Amino acid sequence: MYFNLDCIPCLTRQAISTLRMLNTEEALQEKTMRLILQEMQQLDFTNNPPYMSCLVHRIIKQQTGNTDPYKEIKKEFNKAALNLYDYLEKTVQDSPYPFEQAIRLAASANIIDFGVLSEITIKQVKKALQDSLNSPIKGNTAYELEEAITKARKILFLADNTGEIVMDKLLLTRMPREKVTYVVKGKPIINDATMEDAEAVGITNLVRVIDNGADVPGTIIELCSDKFKQEFADADLIIAKGQGNYECLNDYKGKKKFFIFRVKCTTVAKSTNCSIDDIVLKMHE
Repeated sequence: MYFNLDCIPCLTRQAISTLRMLNTEEALQEKTMRLILQEMQQLDFTNNPPYMSCLVHRIIKQQTGNTDPYKEIKKEFNKAALNLYDYLEKTVQDSPYPFEQAIRLAASANIIDFGVLSEITIKQVKKALQDSLNSPIKGNTAYELEEAITKARKILFLADNTGEIVMDKLLLTRMPREKVTYVVKGKPIINDATMEDAEAVGITNLVRVIDNGADVPGTIIELCSDKFKQEFADADLIIAKGQGNYECLNDYKGKKKFFIFRVKCTTVAKSTNCSIDDIVLKMHE
């Protein structure tokens, strides 16, 4: 999915929000935004939004000297999600089709995305999770994903954001975990999950976890490590969380993929024929 004019306001808001969150001096904010705007003047619209977001955040990190601006926010949302986990696990277990309910919650938790939403509170996340319990899943069905998982030999599960990854556990515990390799980002980027986060919420105790070697809020194969590229090549099923992974991989050919995410922008809404805030399970061959 290519970068387009609709992405520019989102990218600008994202940069401003990050600089304000860091309480940087006004002069440094101005200097950093000027550098970002210069970068945006040279946009290659054949790239995708996550790639452009990566470039913006590299400038912010370089100018502020902060390599992980969202570190404390990531901890906060991981902790909040862990506090909800037991209640939501029981909710899933008590539902008529636990696997489907786990998909709903994993998709709904994708609201925890500071790359798209400049401000989000834990209260909003709780409401989104509660509201999703009876929401329809747009696109494909849980049965189709379950069948693909049964047939798969090796599954690569691409993670997205902190907090959200706690809800991924609801799904991982209902999958054949010996088949699954869970993938986090190689370096901090916005509030995406890294190995530190996977360890903090206990995912490393459930399944094998690797990082992709990159700092993109999505998965751009060419920018990932050789180790990840080999893992991707060997997998026969990809489960990809979040809009960023959808934007990066929806046009990628040669792999069976299921995308799980919450629609948060008009561009993705148009692409999926869905509405803002819909939860989506979408298969691409």
